[in-house]
Amino acid sequence: AEKHDAGPATYPSFYGYMTEVRLSNSVRYSGASFTPPTARFTPDANTVYLAHMTESAGTTIYDVSGNARHGTMEV
Repeated sequence: AEKHDAGPATYPSFYGYMTEVRLSNSVRYSGASFTPPTARFTPDANTVYLAHMTESAGTTIYDVSGNARHGTMEV
């Protein structure tokens, strides 16, 4: 999705829920075909940040990567 809605037909805004967010210091997926993972993400040596959004309590989003980059959700 494009954050400024530049060309909504090509880059539509995201509408939905995110249950996991993983940031890595390497390319995880490349090429024309992509099969979404069916299991929960687990941290590895390339994981910089990993949040299972279903495990949040209150407004805290916990980083389970081992790097302790916890965040706060805006409500």
